[in-house]
This record gives sequence, structure tokens and C-alpha cells, in this order.
Amino acid sequence: DTVTKCDEVFFEENSLMLVYVGANSGTYRYGVNSVFCDGTSFCIHVEQTNNPEIVTDDMAGWFITVVVPDSMVADCTEFDADLNNIER
Repeated sequence: DTVTKCDEVFFEENSLMLVYVGANSGTYRYGVNSVFCDGTSFCIHVEQTNNPEIVTDDMAGWFITVVVPDSMVADCTEFDADLNNIER
């Protein structure tokens, strides 16, 4: 579990990003596809990691945690996350 490893020593050099993904079915699962930083803009790209044949009709929300070195985001002024809708 990512969060249980985050103590004071961890936060001396790292940040923990939290991305919320809303889904129209609790059957879908999501994960990080990539993390991008061009020096001023930081973006976490999330993708659906499964492609079930049968899905439930419930709504679901997922929190995805991403560990990022502070040096990667030190000069960033823009933060974003997006969902990659990749056809499987």
C-alpha cells in the first residue's frame, strides 16, 4: 500500500499525487499510463486497465496515488490529470 510507506522521511524528497477517476461502472479498473513533465506543466495520464465483457450498472470513483520526486515538479506551475480512452 503506497500511503503506508509515506512517512516524514519520504516527504523530504517526494510528493504524493492523488488522482480521482469517476467511472460509470464499478467493474472498470484504472492505473497510471504515464507521468509527463516539461519543466512547467505536469500531467498524470490514467488509463483503464481492464476490458470486461460484462459490467455492473453502478457508478464508482477511484483514487489513484502516484509517487513523484519533488525535483520533478519543483518548477511546475500547471498540474493536470487526464484519462486516456484507449480502444482495446
